Amino acid sequence: MFTPRVFAAAALLCFPLIACSTPEEAQASPVVCEAGNAQAAFNDNIAQIPQWNGHNWKVVDSSHFDPCAELSWQTISIEGGTASSPHHIMLFHYGQYLGTATAEPYGFFPSVERVNGNEISVTYHWPQEGDANAAPTGETHAGFRWDEAQHKVIMSGDVPPVS
Repeated sequence: MFTPRVFAAAALLCFPLIACSTPEEAQASPVVCEAGNAQAAFNDNIAQIPQWNGHNWKVVDSSHFDPCAELSWQTISIEGGTASSPHHIMLFHYGQYLGTATAEPYGFFPSVERVNGNEISVTYHWPQEGDANAAPTGETHAGFRWDEAQHKVIMSGDVPPVS
């Protein structure tokens, strides 16, 4: 006999298991995203980024980390740094760490904007000749796009010149 109590027990057993649905139903289900923890994402992956001249990295902007986005990011800089200290952009695909946007960090806080769900635009700032270090006027622009077919991020544009 299928009583409400037995039905409830069966539902609780099936709830955490994908096996209770057919493979077709599981494939048709949308991705379920949980609230992301940007600090945990940083902590879990920071060891993959080498220290910079003996300095550890710290998060300076985690507001764009989104475990439900094709491409999201966090901006990091060195502990005890200044405005011109190096910065990296940590990239994530559905919350999974991909690596930094560029192999080398660049000085000054980059301006990063979302273009769409799988692409960001970065403006790097750098001092031109005669600029005060606190007011750089040089800019270069780069784009970073998640390419689903290649399963990687594709960069376009430029980074600051080597000084």
